[in-house]
Amino acid sequence: MVKKVCVEDMALLPDTSELEDSVNETNPPKRPKPTASSKTSTKSSKPMESVKSQVPMEKHKKIKTGYESYNKPDSSFYIVHFTKSKAPFCKEKENPIRSSVKIDQKNFKSAFNRLESILKSKTIFASMMPWTKASCVCFTECPWTSLIHHAEEYSPFGIGFNKKFIFDSGGGPALYIRSDFENLTEKDKDRWPPGVFNFITPFWPNYTKQVKKLKHVDYTHEREWRVPGNLTFEYQDIEFVVVENYDCIEKIDSELKKEIGIEKFLVMDIYESIEKLWPVHNLSINNQRGEK
Repeated sequence: MVKKVCVEDMALLPDTSELEDSVNETNPPKRPKPTASSKTSTKSSKPMESVKSQVPMEKHKKIKTGYESYNKPDSSFYIVHFTKSKAPFCKEKENPIRSSVKIDQKNFKSAFNRLESILKSKTIFASMMPWTKASCVCFTECPWTSLIHHAEEYSPFGIGFNKKFIFDSGGGPALYIRSDFENLTEKDKDRWPPGVFNFITPFWPNYTKQVKKLKHVDYTHEREWRVPGNLTFEYQDIEFVVVENYDCIEKIDSELKKEIGIEKFLVMDIYESIEKLWPVHNLSINNQRGEK
């Protein structure tokens, strides 16, 4: 049975206006969606911590780190130091390569032994630059299209790092400067910071007029990087190791391969075969080491 409420009884009920106000403050009515301009102003007024906490985890993965600019077909975040089967320029007595490696140009034996020595000592010894007499370790930026080319020009043996590690080690891109900078007086050269000469490479391309005492020289295609002095590293700093074939991997000490990671070894024979069968880069591969 429903009890009737009279007007007098209504007067005895408590005043609920304050309760309604508190409810409205707790659960405010829905408001129209803000415009683009109002979204911007509202978002910018929040502290960074609160904004970051509201971003889903999958969105955090898309936050730019600064490396995205290297994700280009003509650029790479990695640089390589290729070893050679020639006597090194460096004069340091502690460099084991100078006395222990027998040159064998045909089989690139010394280039392999030099790479193995670098991996064991975790050190790349500096060589003297022929133009400025500075002692540096040289690298070349290595996008896919130039990896095979440089392996043919130097040797199929090398060690790769990322640019951040090299930069943090004091390295940077080489400075390609007109060869006629040599005409500057010693007084003018003294105005340059001494460290600059570690990175200078002369540039006098063959499309210029031949000038007396200035030979044509152009290494810009190598996009060279340098580190002044010797470079020491840890195995976790290595991004990849370039070798000629699987036989070379077998010759490397098993403990050394385990510490570096066998997955970091790149076999050039495989990459050359891929490029021959699918020449998407139109590279002219000269098999200087003979048919396998």
